Amino acid sequence: MVGAGVIAAAKVRKLLNAGARLTVVAPEACEEIRKLVSEEVLEYLAQPFHDSLMDRPFRIIFAATDDPALNAELTRIAREQGCWINVADDGESSSLIVPAVIDRGSLVVALSSGGHAPALLSWLRYRLEAMIPQDYAVLTDLMAQIRPQVAKRWPDIRQRREFWQRFLSRIEPMATGGQSGKMRFAAREMIETVEQADYTGHVALVGAGPGDPDLLTLKAWHLLQQADVILYDNLVSDAILAKARPEAVRIRVGKKSGHHSWPQDAINRELIALARAGNRVVRLKGGDPFIFGRGGEEIATLMEHGIDFQIVPGITAASGCAAYAGIPLTHRELAHSCIFVTAHPHEKGSEINWSVLCQPRQTIAIYMGLGQGALISQRLLKHGLPAQHPVAIVEHGTSENQRVFTGRLDELPTMLADNRVQSPALLIVGEVVRMRSHLSWFDASSV
Repeated sequence: MVGAGVIAAAKVRKLLNAGARLTVVAPEACEEIRKLVSEEVLEYLAQPFHDSLMDRPFRIIFAATDDPALNAELTRIAREQGCWINVADDGESSSLIVPAVIDRGSLVVALSSGGHAPALLSWLRYRLEAMIPQDYAVLTDLMAQIRPQVAKRWPDIRQRREFWQRFLSRIEPMATGGQSGKMRFAAREMIETVEQADYTGHVALVGAGPGDPDLLTLKAWHLLQQADVILYDNLVSDAILAKARPEAVRIRVGKKSGHHSWPQDAINRELIALARAGNRVVRLKGGDPFIFGRGGEEIATLMEHGIDFQIVPGITAASGCAAYAGIPLTHRELAHSCIFVTAHPHEKGSEINWSVLCQPRQTIAIYMGLGQGALISQRLLKHGLPAQHPVAIVEHGTSENQRVFTGRLDELPTMLADNRVQSPALLIVGEVVRMRSHLSWFDASSV
């Protein structure tokens, strides 16, 4: 360690904790390093660095000085001698990057930015230090001790995963406040009393939200982390799938207008088969499962076949896309109600009740209307809305590719064609669209 100031002292503490044999070289040393010298835990050479010191078998050089010329000389010497070097706050010159470390005994978390953002690492480490109590060291050792017993009692990997999830849900909250004895007792009790149950699978219908992966609910994220299999729609982005457990099998079962590669009956059969095989299945749907997501149909099938399930709501497209477009769906002066409608009702359903949509002070959010622009415009005009009634198109809402177009109701077909709007897109009809001119916040380049 060349340098013996405050920065060097911080590195010295970490190196000594890691078991390094350390020599500090500097004409003067700070109080903390002098104290360590008095404790005889390191060697201190009270002199300027000289390349003759490299006759000794040093493996790593840490340059912790505020002298750029000396740091450059140390970098040159290290490369010539074939040893690693770490230069404080200089990732470019370093051949060794020291991560920010959170040490909990056998559990060690290391963070690195490749030397590009040490301040960010300090900030993240501070947050993680608060999230990972000291007793995680005891918890880690405890899990290592009982792991052979768990493997013997539950030979199937799914059964073991189920046990560990139950174990952590009960034991992990005890990893604070010195409850190590209580943890050990509870762990022993769990192994002795938990039966080797028939771990039948279950299905979670999860709303993925309108596009932005940060709009996933915490519960949705947790289920994606636990999933064995994920059946997902076309509207679910790669960024959202990246939140899932890496080992999870991903099956795309999306439908596009006029092309159903996976009919609904086939999806239902797949859900039943996967659950009966003992899998944790996540049926991941864009938006919310119960708003034009056929969630009700899938749940009815699961209930009919006795499959365990749960439902996790998501932010529906109308709410998310309108918010990111700067269009309030309701407003005290402009819209006292909001109605959601799909332009693609079930084949056996009746014609949309257009007169109900054309009520004063009402916002209409139209799903799956991309190919029906002309029909929507004609019907709404026929049933009483004026030609100049405001309309907005939100394409790829809440994502980095979001585009928003506003205009008049009688211009809707032309707006869709001229801007080559692609799916997914949401149509918003109502006086609230006028609010976008001064509430737009997410995409300044929108039309």
